[in-house]
This record gives sequence, C-alpha cells and structure tokens, in this order.
Amino acid sequence: MKLIAIVAVLIALTACSKGQAVDCSPIDPHLVVCPNPKAPHVPDLTSGKVVVVLTIRLDGSVSDAKILSSSGNSAWEEPILSAVQRWRYEQSDHVVSKTVPFDMQYGK
Repeated sequence: MKLIAIVAVLIALTACSKGQAVDCSPIDPHLVVCPNPKAPHVPDLTSGKVVVVLTIRLDGSVSDAKILSSSGNSAWEEPILSAVQRWRYEQSDHVVSKTVPFDMQYGK
C-alpha cells in the first residue's frame, strides 16, 4: 500500500535563484536532501503552483516524479521536476508515494 502525504512547500524566488538547499524538515520529516528549484529564466516570470507526485525507492531516492497539476506560469514545471528528482529521503522498508504541492511566489 502506498502512503500518500500532502506536504506544503513555499519557496521564495531568492532561495530558488541561488539553488540553495534548505532545512528539509518543514517539507517532510523524512526528507534529508532537498535542493530548491532554480527560478526559470523567462521574460515576465510570474508566480505558479505545481503539484508533483513522487515515488520513493527503498534507498530513499526518487524513482519517479510527475506533474499532477499546474497553474500560473508553467515555466516552473521543469525546474521543480529537476529539483525533486535530486531529493533524498530516509531509507524505508517499502516504496512510498508522496504528493508535494509547490507554491512558487515570484518577487515576494
């Protein structure tokens, strides 16, 4: 049985543009490595909301990441997918599925 957890993520553009890793515990207590998405380089970048579904392997790596929904600027989708594919969770004795919403706030 897959465990589905909804985790809220709010990442400001300043942290995104630097590509800095953040304290992962507010996102998920089992998440140990969580590089931020880098802001896309597009004219007239606006805020966007993206919901991603992740499949996490036994070793804690992300084996699959898919966009479940997206609104606002679609330019956020690829940087978010690229970032979450580098996320690492604690090891587990079963494969886990998680739903992670991102609320990318431009200029706030």
